[in-house]
Amino acid sequence: MGKVKIENKKVGLLDRVLNSVERVGNKLPDPVTIFFILCGVIFVLSAIISSQDVSAIHPSTGEKIIAINLLTKEQLKIFLGSIVSNFQSFAPLGLVLVTMLGAGIAEKTGLMEVLMKQSINKVPKKLVTGTIIFVGIVANAAADAGFIVLPPLAALVFIGIGRHSLIGMFAGYAGVAAGFSANIIVSMIDVLLAGQSAQMVDPNYVVNPAMNMYFLAVSAVVLTILGAIVTEKYVAPRFGKYEGLAEDTSTSKEVTPLQAKGLKYALYSLLLVVIIIVGLSIGNDAFLRDSETGSLLSNSSTLMKGIVPIITAVFLVPGFVYGKVTKSIKNDKDLVSMMDSSMSDMGMYIV
Repeated sequence: MGKVKIENKKVGLLDRVLNSVERVGNKLPDPVTIFFILCGVIFVLSAIISSQDVSAIHPSTGEKIIAINLLTKEQLKIFLGSIVSNFQSFAPLGLVLVTMLGAGIAEKTGLMEVLMKQSINKVPKKLVTGTIIFVGIVANAAADAGFIVLPPLAALVFIGIGRHSLIGMFAGYAGVAAGFSANIIVSMIDVLLAGQSAQMVDPNYVVNPAMNMYFLAVSAVVLTILGAIVTEKYVAPRFGKYEGLAEDTSTSKEVTPLQAKGLKYALYSLLLVVIIIVGLSIGNDAFLRDSETGSLLSNSSTLMKGIVPIITAVFLVPGFVYGKVTKSIKNDKDLVSMMDSSMSDMGMYIV
């Protein structure tokens, strides 16, 4: 195995700042705990602000809204009685779970891992960092699969080219996390976020999930470039010189012939799904078009209304085909078991 050679050097201002951020970040409580703390803060602030007769004008209706003390007996009763309905009515919850039925199959069968391997294995060394970050950005199309698959894979890739594994791991994680909403295609994140803020003002307002597509596509490119620069200029220098063997983990990164065959047929099936979607969109009276306006991208078109199950199918079909070819799915029980496992993985999200 390789080793890290630590070089004595003067710690600069940036390193001291980053070290401080790291120490503070490590002391933060769990995100769930932070949410509970914020809830408590809101309750206390409501009592303080309401005592000052603070009000605001609703931007849509012009109605005057007065701050309410959430700590009163009546408000606490309402709070206790609405906890379950608030949880059930959280719009992204159902969308995420439905999408993960498909994305989970693509992940559990190993399709996402092999796809990411093939994306970065044959890339020139100079482009490896940027490629890993870009793959991390577009991986949000598969929800949280990028967080699980890419960082350890990126670590193996970096060791394979004779660089420190943690640099690759951090680059992979940063690509997934920093670019989580950017992409070069419409992803489940766009569907989940579409209109959520606007509906706080107008509950009937519907936003086209593709409305930010140009911005997000450009953002994916910009974030890739910036991420590569930050990684190479600021993150990598914080590690000592790595002295390891490039062939230490080369076999771990190789795609087997069976996996390559499964990937090929999975991509064929994906192409078939896309052809079917396009076919159902052709013609003025096409199935996926708005029956009144003929538009594909209007809020009332079948394509936009059914975008969540369509995205689910885009992951489910290739994932199923890959699983059948590679024998990770032998029967319907295996398929259902993987769906069950993917729902189990969403436990923290539900919490």
